[in-house]
Amino acid sequence: MASNCSIISLAVATHKINTKLGKLQGCPEHGLKILSAHVSLYVDADTASRANEYERRTFDKASLQLELERLQRFRSTILTDPGNAMAYWMLKYPERLGEDALGQLEGLLNRVAKYNPTATWVEVGQIIQGFLDKADPEALRDLAWVLRWSLHRYGQHQDALRIADLFRLDIEVNE
Repeated sequence: MASNCSIISLAVATHKINTKLGKLQGCPEHGLKILSAHVSLYVDADTASRANEYERRTFDKASLQLELERLQRFRSTILTDPGNAMAYWMLKYPERLGEDALGQLEGLLNRVAKYNPTATWVEVGQIIQGFLDKADPEALRDLAWVLRWSLHRYGQHQDALRIADLFRLDIEVNE
């Protein structure tokens, strides 16, 4: 009846129990009447204090977890995309838009990029793209062979076969 009440909310539990007791009718066919029923609940001060402390810690822990999740969502949606970061900054600090607004924003984006663990691979991708833009067919074939070998070596056999098919590589991969 009051099992989903906290030890701290005794008034709620007492009310729930007394509401149920007020609806009791007894057993009229046996001449049993219930005229009145009432319950009072209490918890000693030490138990109440420990319960309050436990609920406070539980609440603090849940609040911290929610804040960390909110910050992670913010980081993954706003800070990883320069356009989103710029829009957020402009909406959040419109009074700061001045001559150096773009410089300040670029500084912010550079600081954020340093904390992004995938940023290194984005840079590697840009380097590879630069190589691909300037490479002759033989260099492209060599790069495809290295990629195929690496994929095969580390267990990505289907992808290695796709690379081989795309570049018509029929080289044996030796480990």
